[in-house]
Amino acid sequence: MLRIHTTIRRLPVPGWGRSSRRVPVALNRLKPYTFHIALVIYWPVLLYADAQVQALTQQHALGALTFAFLIVATRFSSPSERRQVWLMVGIATCVELFCSVVWGLYRYRWGNVPLFVPPGHGLLYLFALRAARTPLMVNHGRAVCRVALACATVWAVGGLTVGPLFLGRVDALGALLWPIFVWLMRKPAAVVYAASFFITAELELLGTGFGIWTWAAAAPVIHLPAGNPPSVIAGGYCVMDTVTSKVATLLPAAGVFSRLLSRLRPGQLNLGLYRRRTAIVAFSAIPLSPPSIIGSGGSSGFRGGLQDQEHGDDREDQPRHAQADEPDRRQDDPSEQSQGRPEKAGEQVVEA
Repeated sequence: MLRIHTTIRRLPVPGWGRSSRRVPVALNRLKPYTFHIALVIYWPVLLYADAQVQALTQQHALGALTFAFLIVATRFSSPSERRQVWLMVGIATCVELFCSVVWGLYRYRWGNVPLFVPPGHGLLYLFALRAARTPLMVNHGRAVCRVALACATVWAVGGLTVGPLFLGRVDALGALLWPIFVWLMRKPAAVVYAASFFITAELELLGTGFGIWTWAAAAPVIHLPAGNPPSVIAGGYCVMDTVTSKVATLLPAAGVFSRLLSRLRPGQLNLGLYRRRTAIVAFSAIPLSPPSIIGSGGSSGFRGGLQDQEHGDDREDQPRHAQADEPDRRQDDPSEQSQGRPEKAGEQVVEA
């Protein structure tokens, strides 16, 4: 029988192999920016959805979704970073309530602080913290900081010159925030503030563009004209970032007390508690029976030491040979006699 073997060869498609290899390489390069790309896409979708809602329950649902997004995002953070982010949520909530509800610097369209605003501040801060560790910031951090500072300068100058002509507002508030932003850009955490500037600019332009919130034409009480939004409002966000990092350094690390308690053995803990109780009872002249974990010699030695302190002056007056001939008084404890442990010099025993 004659067998015929055939081999089928695939003809190479021009450019197919190179393009197939480029896709995984491109995705691998974008991997450090996964969270940043997701957040940049999430803001327009969230704000557009909030502009379309017709009831507060729908807005609360958006807030719950934003909280869930923040919880999932912080699962990939270190404990210290996670603590800073949630600390920012608490600080930003207080700032939002004061500036919006009390001061009236800006107002949300429902007259409240939407539920998605506090976790939104946490996402902004997490964006800036993680952006400082990306290859772009590590390799070209100074260039990014210069670009952010240039954009802030142009925006602040435009708010004072071109803004009144086209928008009918003089942005003095943004111009006052510009020196603060410049001062912060000279700090070691400048890359964090630069990233915060860009993501905050997107958020403010989208929020005011969709009508989610509106800045007052003049700040109440101080009567300072402001743009909608102010040009360098990122300076205010950067101040909150600085306060959050400072407060986080003052707070104790999470789990310190639990780790200290875990290192203590139960016997050591009971011994420390018993010593405190013995000291209090000894000064009040009330005898205390020691627990079984320490033995009967612990209280007698403690009370003997107290009596030695009371009669210390009399012992100093006695000659040394008289002290040497003084009989060794031990407590009648069979466990101590069997071990034969020497007693401290000058220790007296008082029966419980």
